[in-house]
Amino acid sequence: MRQFTVILEQINHSKNLILENDTSSLRMALILLDNAAEILMYRTVLSEFRDNEIYGKIREMDRKLREQAKSALPSDIFDKFLTEHALPEILEEKKKKNILKYFDEKITFLCDTCGLIPSPVRAVLSSLHSYRNETYHRDIIRNEILRPIAILYFELVCELVTYLKQGCNSYSSEDDWSQFFTKYGLGKTQCKMGMLSNEDIEAILNRLRTELSIDLHELRETLQKYVINRLDEILDRLNFISDALDIKQLNTTLKLIQFTQIKDSLQLNNILQSKEFNNYTAPITEEVFSNWRAKAHHFVNIDEKLALFMAFKDVEDQFEPIEHKINDLADKLDAAIQSAINIARGK
Repeated sequence: MRQFTVILEQINHSKNLILENDTSSLRMALILLDNAAEILMYRTVLSEFRDNEIYGKIREMDRKLREQAKSALPSDIFDKFLTEHALPEILEEKKKKNILKYFDEKITFLCDTCGLIPSPVRAVLSSLHSYRNETYHRDIIRNEILRPIAILYFELVCELVTYLKQGCNSYSSEDDWSQFFTKYGLGKTQCKMGMLSNEDIEAILNRLRTELSIDLHELRETLQKYVINRLDEILDRLNFISDALDIKQLNTTLKLIQFTQIKDSLQLNNILQSKEFNNYTAPITEEVFSNWRAKAHHFVNIDEKLALFMAFKDVEDQFEPIEHKINDLADKLDAAIQSAINIARGK
């Protein structure tokens, strides 16, 4: 009970941080929600592992009985039991360690093997976890979408509590839970029951959801604007590179950036005249940027939050690699230009 209520309190605290709506609070909320998601999955994984060990013992018992009884034991008894009860694959220790260690491995196990997490939730959870890793490990903060991302994660973690039942949430009659029950709108009758029922948990989650949510229209507008603004910024930097290198066509600059990633042994001033460059077909062109923009405008036709987020993430994943390449080259050129200016000024 106490372990479970810690998670509920953590979700509630994340909600309050989101409501403060400043960058630091939203960042902390994202980190707290990610931790809550992982802890919920971790506890469920441990429970599934215990069941899996029992299944393993059943299989081992059958093997030993067959060895001892040999022909006296009908061979179809255990086979029939396996068919009727559909015992899962017995997990190897190495696989267990990976599941316990890695966030995405937990999601895959609970989705594919256990069937406890729906596939759409799985994909969004993994993506939100990657945003948490960015802000926690690499100091990347996507301010424009930090709030909707945090709210979406909040809503998803509330769903996880429902998907991943945490077993019996009972408590001793000697414990005083009256303050907790009052805080979350539960009456004295529930408090005296000595346990937190599924209905009580759902009531708490519904109370939290009514205090914080993001509607589909706001999410659409925010994600669409974010994608279009980033594409505009990428093209602005691409224009800067073209001007700096005196290249008239953006497609030529795009081709150059992608070509030099695989042919970096060639000197820049020889590349444009090289046979290799002329024969090279760049996968990303101005037309591809237009297609990404069109996909962003298509968000308006998506009527479900998780599907909308995944459509957004799909577009973002497509343009981020070229965005990084363009930004890297633009930064190098900008530094070179500034260095030349400083030298000219005698600095």
